[in-house]
Amino acid sequence: MSCVRTYLVPLPCARGGDERPLSRFCLGRHIRFVLSNVRRLKVCAQNACVSGSIQGQYLSNEKLTMARYFAIVIAISIATGCAAPAAPKPVEFEKSRSFDGSFDSIWPSVVAAFASFNVPIKNIEKDSGLIVAEQAIPNEGFADCGKGGVTKTGFQERIADRFGVYNLQVRDNGRQQSVTVNASFTANVYRGRNKHRTVTCFSNGSFEQGILDFIASDL
Repeated sequence: MSCVRTYLVPLPCARGGDERPLSRFCLGRHIRFVLSNVRRLKVCAQNACVSGSIQGQYLSNEKLTMARYFAIVIAISIATGCAAPAAPKPVEFEKSRSFDGSFDSIWPSVVAAFASFNVPIKNIEKDSGLIVAEQAIPNEGFADCGKGGVTKTGFQERIADRFGVYNLQVRDNGRQQSVTVNASFTANVYRGRNKHRTVTCFSNGSFEQGILDFIASDL
């Protein structure tokens, strides 16, 4: 099967951090693109990528008809899903807990809890029972920042640059200590290589509950 290489029509993959606007191949959105490139489709579609698994597929210029091209478009559209971006959703979870013991007996466990998550402490004030920490690119499992995808206007968006800010407060109630953990997250949304906007993420409680559970097990 011969293949003309004068022109090459690479079909993009919707995998990983591929920044090419694959949305133009979504049916119903960019039919004009398909029609304007029919003549170029006399050549083989090399490096066609369907769900990131097919590479080096050659189609002869004699058999690559418009119908076949639409079949390829349909297959890729199904594989990639042409999914729209999804917004983050808030959830409810435990972020405060009381522990038996004095303030001084609990404080070392509170500090050690941050080390267990490899989170560097930015500011610590034992007298007021406050700990503030920040972390660039925190564990993605800590929060819902939404999902990337193809917008209605045809842009491919991806989520990156996650950042977390944590604060913990210990309140001395005599024989019991009340510990409250708050975490806030942000992330940037990119279109190609360009930063488009910053979004507020919703914590899912994994970090807060993990800190409280560590304190309980360490006492």
